[in-house]
Amino acid sequence: MRKRSKILVFAITVIACLVICYSAYLEALKSVPLQKITSGYSTSAISSDFNFQLYPPDKVIIPRVDYYIVLANGTQIYFGAKNPLNFEIKVASDIKLDVPKELAVFKVNVLDDVDDVLDLASKVGYMTDKIYYDNDTETYVVHNSTHCFEYSRGLFRLWKIDRNELVKGFPPDNFLIERAKNFLYEKGLLPEGDYQCTVGAFKTVDGEPVLKHVSFAININGFQVEGLGFNIIFNVEGEIVEVEGFTITKLEALKTYPTKTVEEVVGELKEKISTGAPRWDWRIDSIAFTTMNITSIKLKYYRTIEGYIVPIYEIEGISFLDIDGINYIKRENSARLIAVKRV
Repeated sequence: MRKRSKILVFAITVIACLVICYSAYLEALKSVPLQKITSGYSTSAISSDFNFQLYPPDKVIIPRVDYYIVLANGTQIYFGAKNPLNFEIKVASDIKLDVPKELAVFKVNVLDDVDDVLDLASKVGYMTDKIYYDNDTETYVVHNSTHCFEYSRGLFRLWKIDRNELVKGFPPDNFLIERAKNFLYEKGLLPEGDYQCTVGAFKTVDGEPVLKHVSFAININGFQVEGLGFNIIFNVEGEIVEVEGFTITKLEALKTYPTKTVEEVVGELKEKISTGAPRWDWRIDSIAFTTMNITSIKLKYYRTIEGYIVPIYEIEGISFLDIDGINYIKRENSARLIAVKRV
């Protein structure tokens, strides 16, 4: 009987961090009064020379799991930045990309003036003439005894301190959807156009929802934009207790680029995995495999922290780590690549 090789797998996870601290207590902030606000962010500072970086190196660290595998004969295999093995990537025969031959990259302009931020706060129900700006997190912050409001680079959040979280029956989902739509339309936040709406539990107690969300994902040309939309939170009374979302002043198409084919996607993914390419324009859950079977490739748009809307492919599949006929690891795997060619 053939003995299985002993496997030693160490996982070293680098914690992802964003420059924006989206929730902070006011007393912990190094704030300055309204009249001394000097925002460090300006839409005019966005470079028109787009470099296709999804994850700026100076803004975020991409999580990566390193694998050390020690075989019974003492051979050590290390998966760090790259996959050192001969591996293959296969695509299911039924995968067909129904996408345009060319796609645009967009630039997003957001609120940048103090008066505009104050106007946004009043639109969503927070009336104030005083606001604070934290230079470290680049966030506008204000709160009183009942509500808190924050805004940073297009992202805003308003919430009630006492949200009346009770466990009992909610109003019908259709009621929540219509109420959320009406709220956003009345405030001029949700543009007429293409979007996807979903309802679900936002917070549960003993398996029962005490808060529900109605989420609106904005689409561009029929494709969902990750990071662009609104989330309305309701308590059991059907009261809106939190509103968060991304508000823009202008969406401008910069340039169109040819769309990548399935073959080009597979070739690029394999090259990046085998060479250990820096993960600023792509990502993958795990590179520790000998075979990856791709089961799904979907097009969507992604909002970068610099203020661009970029077409990307979301790739799903199953990967296997099989050495000398012994299957060590089988897992679901996902990856992300830019969907257009850089010409």
